[in-house]
Amino acid sequence: MRNCMLLKLHLWITLVPTVPTVTSQIVDTSSVGPRGNFTVRCDILKFQPEDYPVYAYVNALAIERRSAGEDNFSLMAKFNPFVLVNDHKRLTNVPPSRQWDIKFLGGESDDNRDSIAIVIIVKDASYRDAGLYRCFYIDHLNRKKYTDPFFLRPKDQGRIVSKGTIAHGDELTVQCDMQKFEKKNPPTGTFFNELLAERKTDGDAYYIALARYRPLQDGPDKRESNIPNGRPWEIHFVSGDTDNYKDYSIIIYLEHVTLFDAGRYRCTYLGNGDDRLG
Repeated sequence: MRNCMLLKLHLWITLVPTVPTVTSQIVDTSSVGPRGNFTVRCDILKFQPEDYPVYAYVNALAIERRSAGEDNFSLMAKFNPFVLVNDHKRLTNVPPSRQWDIKFLGGESDDNRDSIAIVIIVKDASYRDAGLYRCFYIDHLNRKKYTDPFFLRPKDQGRIVSKGTIAHGDELTVQCDMQKFEKKNPPTGTFFNELLAERKTDGDAYYIALARYRPLQDGPDKRESNIPNGRPWEIHFVSGDTDNYKDYSIIIYLEHVTLFDAGRYRCTYLGNGDDRLG
């Protein structure tokens, strides 16, 4: 009789929770301008791995932004899937007369972590939508976890004014940003004291400030507008999430210009007490 030996092999497998890789940006474009459109999407894949939920569910998911001319973030949409009152489950904050299409996806199951999402399609985009966008979720301990903010830049038109000649009823965009100075008069540091958009029409003896941006100040002196009475202008003050001068700009949208708007337009910044002209 042969001797038989039973050899048992044991295989141990350690199960580790899957942490997905951060995929794509929150907004589907890098810049925005008149008559454009863009999509904002928040889901769990937009968060850094170290902020990934411990458990397989989240209590809420939201999108918020700090748009042009604002100092604080404001809510765009929030999904509270476990709230009993239906009116509080899906919250939206669409500005008056804006064309936003908001969709709330997944989220109804107990393990909603990988399925919950919010999608906002902005159909009537303009420079006013430039700014910072971010997502947050609320975890099992009711703590907020944020994504990195995404800076949606104003679309660069490459020059101070959008066109060289105007006719009555035209539209005109004046764009002043610190990058306009980089070739001739670049800032010596990473900040500036004041950015101005100015013009001198055919009837003016000197330049008049249309808008002033003082990013280092607080209160009403931080942003100043000088819109002529009765004119349908939009003035937007844009900033990113850093103190880098490249993230600051003034956008002036002149609708239905008249021949009185003809003249010279320029940008000026004040850094370290000196005037620099663009």
